[in-house]
Amino acid sequence: MDRDGKTVRLGWTWGAALATSIALAPSCSDQPKVRCASARGMFAAKYTLVSGTGDCSLLKGDTLGLGSYNPSNSDGTPNWDDSTIAIQPYALAALTGGAPPAMAGDSLYSLGHITTSVPSSDNFCEVPTLSVAQVHVPAVTEPSTDPNGMVVCPSPALDVKYEWSNVRLVVSAAVLGTEFAADLTYTNNGCTAQYRVWAVSPAVTCALPTPPPPVEEAGTEDAADAESDVSLTGDAGANDAASGDANTSDGTRNEAAAAEGGSRDAAAPEGGSSDASATDAGGGGDGGLPPECTQPPAPTPAPMLDPTLCSPYADPDKNRPLGSGLNPDLFPNGITCDPGTALCVLTSDPGR
Repeated sequence: MDRDGKTVRLGWTWGAALATSIALAPSCSDQPKVRCASARGMFAAKYTLVSGTGDCSLLKGDTLGLGSYNPSNSDGTPNWDDSTIAIQPYALAALTGGAPPAMAGDSLYSLGHITTSVPSSDNFCEVPTLSVAQVHVPAVTEPSTDPNGMVVCPSPALDVKYEWSNVRLVVSAAVLGTEFAADLTYTNNGCTAQYRVWAVSPAVTCALPTPPPPVEEAGTEDAADAESDVSLTGDAGANDAASGDANTSDGTRNEAAAAEGGSRDAAAPEGGSSDASATDAGGGGDGGLPPECTQPPAPTPAPMLDPTLCSPYADPDKNRPLGSGLNPDLFPNGITCDPGTALCVLTSDPGR
């Protein structure tokens, strides 16, 4: 009886203690909210034209670099209640090769202050206005060669500007600043267009790798060269035979042929003079430019797309030990392979 009574009393004591601890434990609703911040890294952005015409209205999207930053408190610790974001379009950075702009006042990125320290009830952190990202590229008047040995062709001056506004970051326990939407005013040499932009991180391509060029079978080229040599040799013999026939035909014909040949030889210096003149004038009408600047660029074939590259799940059958890194909650309907950018982008605007 004593053992049983003791057992009952111990069991009651443990159950009462457990119930008390559960009652005193804070609920999930008492947990602090996540702070307003963006994911740091590359975002795949889709641009949807709102208004504008001309070349500036042809943008389909871009890869954007994003990051948020916090100033320091007086004791050197980060002030998590004060955040600023930076947006850098990779297309803008490409104009300077990633180097800082040479013109005073230019910037490759826009900065904006997040208005609140925690998200709103609908999980948004807002940045109404940002500084302007702008690059002036001076005109290139003469061809040159860069340090990598690439030819730099003459080109007109460029003035490209990105003006971001109404940025809305999605920030929650499930989406830690990996999605955002914004308005963009894009200007290129006076041509201006308005875009609605939405983006997701990480930036993932859905383009398959470009296959290497086919390798010719060994001996094929040598055989073709040999056949060409034989053909040329036969032609040369035929020419010699024709020449011999002409020479043995009669003296008059021989003299006429000689005279015609002499006339052509005499014309050669004239042709040489013409060639020299063309050279002096700049290479025969091309202004003295290297071929890289006068020949049209070879067309770039459209990449082959594979939407399964957007999947966050591994696919061992396709030799993919890892997924894309995109949020699994976005699948299957929240992400699409965009043919205009060959990027995995959001199917809808997350800011509305």
